[in-house]
Amino acid sequence: MTKNLGNTATVEVDFGGAGGSSLTIGGTLTNNATLDVGNTSLARATTVKAAGLANIGTVNLSGAAPATATFNITGAAANAGSIAIGGYSALNASGETYTQSLGTTTVAASGALTAATIDVTGGVLQGA
Repeated sequence: MTKNLGNTATVEVDFGGAGGSSLTIGGTLTNNATLDVGNTSLARATTVKAAGLANIGTVNLSGAAPATATFNITGAAANAGSIAIGGYSALNASGETYTQSLGTTTVAASGALTAATIDVTGGVLQGA
């Protein structure tokens, strides 16, 4: 997909099954509903890539050792909803800013949130 994606329903990428899928969004993902990536029974890595993220909905990332669920964002990422970075999963805003303005971002002990800058202006950023 080479353009922006506006999600107003549910998008599931390997939410069930063994994994191994990928989804690439060439523009910004504006998530107003639910994005589920991976599951706790993954046998192969699952990857979602986007140029940016504007989230006011729910994003759930979940993997299983050694197969990870990864959301790579090449531009800015903003969360005013709910993001759960579960076990063996990662949200990477490479070289950009991850902004938490409302809502909650939860990172599990074996999960990861990486960005050049993490800016919490509101809401909650917490580790499990």
